[in-house]
Amino acid sequence: MKTPTMTTAGMASAASGSLVDTKIDHDRGYVDWGAIAAGTVIASAITVVLAGFGAALGLSLTSVTGTGLSAVGISIATGLWVLWIAISSVVAGSYVTGRLRRRAGDGNEHEVMVRDGAHGLVVWALSALIGAMLAAGAITGAARVGGEIARTATTTIGSVAASGTDYAVDVLTRSENATVLDDATKQQIARVLTRSFADGQLSADDRGYLVRTIAARTGLAQADVERRIDATVAQARSTIEQAKVTAEKARRMGILIAFLTAAAMALGAAAAWWGASMGGRHRDNNTDLSHLMRW
Repeated sequence: MKTPTMTTAGMASAASGSLVDTKIDHDRGYVDWGAIAAGTVIASAITVVLAGFGAALGLSLTSVTGTGLSAVGISIATGLWVLWIAISSVVAGSYVTGRLRRRAGDGNEHEVMVRDGAHGLVVWALSALIGAMLAAGAITGAARVGGEIARTATTTIGSVAASGTDYAVDVLTRSENATVLDDATKQQIARVLTRSFADGQLSADDRGYLVRTIAARTGLAQADVERRIDATVAQARSTIEQAKVTAEKARRMGILIAFLTAAAMALGAAAAWWGASMGGRHRDNNTDLSHLMRW
């Protein structure tokens, strides 16, 4: 009868009384795709759960649309939340991968650590790809969100300018004795005001035209019309400048969020390496974590 043989690692395991199989399989490849798949699924699931929970609390990249102190606070909280998701999910998934990975070959301790860490990086990369496909506009969509914020801000400026021009025409032509203005005259006044808002100044010719036209339609004195024009143009310009400041703040906020997200992903790669290496050490040392699972 043939006597069963035991590897050196297996005898060491038996001598220590451990029931964990620590033998090295020389016939296996260096990449354990089964362990990687398990870790990736876990990391992706944690990301989805935490991202959904954060969105319910308003901690999502697309929720940073306001200005002022509240927007700054939301941005900081969102950045910290994104950082926590990026790190915690890949650490958990990579740890599972490192713990489940079957050792292959006869590499030394340093080589084993490198292979465990490399498995963690693969988990991180696959999780990032899955997140990009499943959560467009969420964590991995920060750059796109920043672009959308900038485009929205530009549209907002245009809307403010258009509405401000229409309102300015109404204010300038307002009078109890005013005759009904035809659409062509209103449009011409609106074009003059729009041009002045864009250029930042009202030319003498345009100013003279507005004074004559409005005075003729409203019956107001020329001095009163001039004061009304100055006040209306100044108010409209102030509104547009405020819109530009708001747009610039939104653009900078989008860039900041994109940068923080990229930094979080880079830290996630380092965390994945650490998590997989930790899982590998616990695997080789037969670390007992049963006390964490007792209720």
